Amino acid sequence: MSFRSLLPVLALLVAAGCSRKDELPPAPPAGSARIVPAWLAVTNAAGAKAVFRGGETLPVSLAAPGVVSMPVDFSDKKPPMRASWDLQLPCDLSRMDGLQFDFYCSDLDQFSAFSFYFKSGDGWYHCSFCPEENGKWQRISVKKTPVRLEGKVAGWDKVSCMRISGWRAGDGRAVCAIANLAYDGSDAADVVVVSAESVAAGGGDEATRCMKYADRMVTALRSAGLAASVVADRALAEGSLTNAVAVVLPYNPALPSGKADLLKAYVTGGGRLLACNVQSAEVEGIEGVRRSKDQRLGATGMVDVPFLRSLVGEMAPALEKKMAQHEADEAERKKELMKWLETRPSRKGEKRAFWCHSARGLGGGRDWDASVKFLKEQGFNMIIPNLSWGGVAFYPSKVLPVAADVATKGDAFEQCRAACRKYGVEMHVWKVCWNMGHLTSSAFVKKMKSEGRTQVNASGSQIDRWLCPSHPENQQMEIDAMVELAKMGPDGVHFDYIRYPGTDNCFCDGCRARFEAEIGTPVEHWPADVRDDGKFKDKWNDFRRANITKVVRTVSERVHREAPGIQVSAALIGSHASAVSSMAQDWPAWCRDGLLDFACPMDYVNAVPQLRSQLRAQLKRCGKVPLYPGIGLSCWPSDGRDAERLAKQILATRDLGFKGFTVFNFDHRAEQVLPLMRLGVTKED
Repeated sequence: MSFRSLLPVLALLVAAGCSRKDELPPAPPAGSARIVPAWLAVTNAAGAKAVFRGGETLPVSLAAPGVVSMPVDFSDKKPPMRASWDLQLPCDLSRMDGLQFDFYCSDLDQFSAFSFYFKSGDGWYHCSFCPEENGKWQRISVKKTPVRLEGKVAGWDKVSCMRISGWRAGDGRAVCAIANLAYDGSDAADVVVVSAESVAAGGGDEATRCMKYADRMVTALRSAGLAASVVADRALAEGSLTNAVAVVLPYNPALPSGKADLLKAYVTGGGRLLACNVQSAEVEGIEGVRRSKDQRLGATGMVDVPFLRSLVGEMAPALEKKMAQHEADEAERKKELMKWLETRPSRKGEKRAFWCHSARGLGGGRDWDASVKFLKEQGFNMIIPNLSWGGVAFYPSKVLPVAADVATKGDAFEQCRAACRKYGVEMHVWKVCWNMGHLTSSAFVKKMKSEGRTQVNASGSQIDRWLCPSHPENQQMEIDAMVELAKMGPDGVHFDYIRYPGTDNCFCDGCRARFEAEIGTPVEHWPADVRDDGKFKDKWNDFRRANITKVVRTVSERVHREAPGIQVSAALIGSHASAVSSMAQDWPAWCRDGLLDFACPMDYVNAVPQLRSQLRAQLKRCGKVPLYPGIGLSCWPSDGRDAERLAKQILATRDLGFKGFTVFNFDHRAEQVLPLMRLGVTKED
């Protein structure tokens, strides 16, 4: 066959190869999904253009009626931090659980994470989602309860726009697509959780608490096998609770006017109402309500599902049979899971670490000796206990104020070290930097504030429990505290929060004076000239990074000189781009300069493909510094998949050549899952 005769064949092969890479497979049918009305306009190019306005990426195209293709290009010399698409879709989500849609991505390795935003008023509700497979359509659900608040939101009934963002990890191209944007939720819920939206709309710490408690409660109810939905307190109306067997108020310090009367009518009509944790005075006055302030209902973290199950079963016997069947189904599923876990391979010689947020170990009657013994029995060989904050130490420190419970419970450092030596577990002490934490005494916080050593945000508000990273005395206190710890004889000292909280901090008078001295000229418009597109933005970012790096460099040099053999490590923001630009944590430079002996990037994602893409990006930037990736066990939804997720993510770190891993957090949830890991993944020490 001549070369000329081969040309058509070669052309077809080349075309086929190209089309396979970029071809978008047909979207799945919508089925019974309740499509958002405004999305129904996306039937032609004009409709797609009207919906997809704004954002920070390439133009979209209509692949089919109701299916929008969204190209991504991270291959430029200066690629954007994210691909972003704004969807002009006004809707009322006050009585919905959230949204669902079908999502496609040709190459997940290009992304470190995906975010979904709901614009409401002058603010945004922000949550994350995790596609799990390349080149396949997947049904994604974004719920209202696990969101974070940014700015001043007006409520779920006033959503005006949505934003999808894919955060960059790679340097190539990809195609994303979306179809079947629909409401998520049902009127046939067994239990309605009433979220304190009226309080959350006010912002601040109370808003965060309201959102967390509602999320924990609805997640726990679903884990017990019940159909649970969330209704905002402002959306309660006559008849809105009629179909619910039970209603739960997870944390509702206030109610909008008249809503307590609706709840009272529901109870009077035979409904079951459970009021947990903090409640408004109006709720406290309703008769026939089951009340509980038990700590297991979300006050100390995730809701204890077995405890909640028993409480709901007693209160609403009609739900007991459904929960019992779910429990039986879960028992069968666990048997299959255990068979699978037994076949997962272990690996000798790797570092297996756990962060422990508690200064006293697992708690519940288990001291450090019992906690470390348990950890060792499950095949782990390193613990990173949180014994020091920006304003308190759980040992007799000469640098930081000493926690009050040291007088009654003893020196947490010595207790943990003794247990680690006894059982052969490495101890790397976790030091939270800048953040003084809620256990720091109010007297010390007041002292720091009076001395001008606490942070101020861009709007001029005081951030009382965060120390300013540019203040020389704060820098020296962090350095001295780390060196003091190293000289006490652990295996290592571990930086955490060694960064700014975000771009909104710190703009105190001291920061301005020190920055002006650094650049040798006054800043006329403060803080506008150092933010966004201000003329000193680049120099300001350099200034912030230099403040953080100074502490890391000085600690590294002093510890390696004054306490030889003690390692210096750090918990890192997983996305290097966000870490460097937004939080002034230039960890690629720290690795390049050899300031760390090892590092633990916090890769707290649900899906293995997303974890792999983050890890590959981190490997390119860590130099010769070993990484023990951080796996977010405590950050996952409580949906019964902890053991499966943990095993798969540990195996992913091994597949990519990492010599160890770190898990967050050593707590009750870890206690439940670690014996399952011991069946195979950590079977051999």
